[in-house]
Amino acid sequence: MPIVPSLIMSEFPDFDEPGFDIDKYNKRFYNNNVLIRASARAVEYPLHWSPLSVKCSFNGEEYYETRQSRYSVDDEHFLVFNNGRTYSSWIDSHTEVHSLTLNIAPDFEQMALRSIKYSAVHQLDDPFDDTVNEYLFTERLYAHGSLVTPVIHKISGSSQDELDPLFYELMEHLLALQEKTKLDVERIDKIKASTRKEIFERLQRAKDYIHSCYRDDLSIDEMSNVACMNSFYFLRQFRKAFRITPHQLLIERRISVANRLLQTTDLSVTEICNDVGFSDLSSFGKLFRRRYGLAPSDLRMYMRS
Repeated sequence: MPIVPSLIMSEFPDFDEPGFDIDKYNKRFYNNNVLIRASARAVEYPLHWSPLSVKCSFNGEEYYETRQSRYSVDDEHFLVFNNGRTYSSWIDSHTEVHSLTLNIAPDFEQMALRSIKYSAVHQLDDPFDDTVNEYLFTERLYAHGSLVTPVIHKISGSSQDELDPLFYELMEHLLALQEKTKLDVERIDKIKASTRKEIFERLQRAKDYIHSCYRDDLSIDEMSNVACMNSFYFLRQFRKAFRITPHQLLIERRISVANRLLQTTDLSVTEICNDVGFSDLSSFGKLFRRRYGLAPSDLRMYMRS
């Protein structure tokens, strides 16, 4: 375990505070595992550095943007960034968003990787071996499930002196999640493994972009550009990898967010229709009824009764 214990931050930092030292702020993430749990309706941060981290958001959306793509983290998905990633982030929500970030210190990450990946024989024969090959997690949105999410919830509700072993458990489960990701990669065309992985990561980047930019009027050309692919090849590979078309994914995402807003805000149906990216109220109503079996206003009344 690291010499310096894990830390908890209960408020968002103020980068605009007079005298704020970004280098001093970042230093704690080099030396400590840091749990950030804070809430806001509106907050914004410029481009900054991160260690290996897991980003979660509940009761709304928090956005993260890199030079390659944009990610919307919500109740259904969490995001993994590798050590050294730079990104900007913001919250702009109708509801109070509960943000949760699990930051893993570089030295702790390396120690955990050695402990998990090296064989028992190696651990006993050379217990002080501090070398480990660079390991990169697939940076993407992951659906909450039974593998990593229970550990996230345990860390979220823990006190500071309970965190270190839980962060180690988190590393174990993140590595197991990567093994599951390999199964997704296998659905790509039977070509060499490195090419399959590259195609999957590009498709996943586009999938996360659609998930995150659902309010925009996204074209197939824009989606395929995010993946750096020819649009026809992109469509074929996307459906093969995810068993859904990009357009179907976009509609499902909009309808899902609309359902959440109906239940958590007092916005009118027309306002929600426009807020999630639909331009036609009638089309929105038909698609919503097809998905949930009730018109938007009827579902709101049913849920509130």
